[in-house]
Amino acid sequence: MRWLEVKQRGPLDGSVIIPGSKNSSLALIAAAVLGDTPTILEGIPDINDIRAIGEIGSRIGLQVSKNDDGHFVVDSSRIHSSVLDQALTSSFRASYYLIGGASQ
Repeated sequence: MRWLEVKQRGPLDGSVIIPGSKNSSLALIAAAVLGDTPTILEGIPDINDIRAIGEIGSRIGLQVSKNDDGHFVVDSSRIHSSVLDQALTSSFRASYYLIGGASQ
């Protein structure tokens, strides 16, 4: 078995920023769809799955964008359809999060 031994040479000092969780972020975006005003979400990772749920949502009028502070803004005020694009949703496992919001 391989291992790595780390020996302390002095006190540690500094800070670490922990990015948001992908799975939690997807659920938060879906929950924001239920609101009637724009929702600002901080700590959302800028990854493919987040962009994918934004693309799926954009087909029904959901707006997911990034503001100047790097926070995600979810605006459901312009949702015009409850039909999700099958081609997009079939290739994205977490698209089921949008089922409840789209049928609102």
